[in-house]
Amino acid sequence: MTVASCPNRIASVHYAAQMVGAMTAEQRAETTIVLTDDTLISPLLMALPNSVGPLNVTMEIPMNKVPVVETFSGFLQIQASINDRASVAVEKVRRFLTNPVLGSCFGKELTGQLLIRLNDQRKIRLSQEDFQELLAGLSGPLVEDLLSLVVTEHSEILDQLLTLIDLIRENNEDALVEEQLYQIAKKVDVLVGLVKALPAQQQTIGTVLKIWKKVVPRTSIGLYGEPLQGLQIMGLLETRAIPLSNVIILPANEGNLPPSSFERSFIPFDVRRVFGLPMRWDADSVITYHFYRALG
Repeated sequence: MTVASCPNRIASVHYAAQMVGAMTAEQRAETTIVLTDDTLISPLLMALPNSVGPLNVTMEIPMNKVPVVETFSGFLQIQASINDRASVAVEKVRRFLTNPVLGSCFGKELTGQLLIRLNDQRKIRLSQEDFQELLAGLSGPLVEDLLSLVVTEHSEILDQLLTLIDLIRENNEDALVEEQLYQIAKKVDVLVGLVKALPAQQQTIGTVLKIWKKVVPRTSIGLYGEPLQGLQIMGLLETRAIPLSNVIILPANEGNLPPSSFERSFIPFDVRRVFGLPMRWDADSVITYHFYRALG
């Protein structure tokens, strides 16, 4: 058994990716990466080298943890802030423009120009005119289209979301981002139905943003692969019925193994204990069993 100490979770992901990259194809075929934190799926898939060969993922990616959702959430927050206060915080604009999805569409050079312009304005908040000045005169994918979206009437926010989906799809070649956009388009359709069912005076950007925060986190992206070939990536519970040879568990810190949790029950603690209902330590015992079984 080898224990590696890493400064943070992302560092542990890159360490595991380096270990996998140094393996032969035969060794990778007998290796399983067990993730105790499902939010690390995307960083792990991005960190794995292209030469890793076939792999199988038996977990789902939660939509509220992927960069594409952050892009649309940032866009809604900017529009809501401009609509309510006629300006938006510079930090929100910076996070939106440097999002990995838009960054890959803009390119490093254009993203750098945007950040330089943003710093040169030396303002805490940007008005709609400042935002237009930020993007004016720049040429590149998405710039003119993004500018037209920001200056569009805020009453058309749902149409703006659909337009933004099309713009990113046209400037993207990543299959995983394509799947995320498809899932978001489905949620926007649900959003349209929910908003149109409301009275006209409640059909505001603030309402759209609140419904968005409720609808999107319940969505996940299922990943598929070849379960009989190559590297296997799964959660701890999925290991219970599979014989394992080489196992990489990450992260194995306290809070992830066993996972920290709170009592999700309306039944008081003492009542559950008296009547023999499942307690938190019962869940910890299950995790302990799966952990030792994976190591065995």
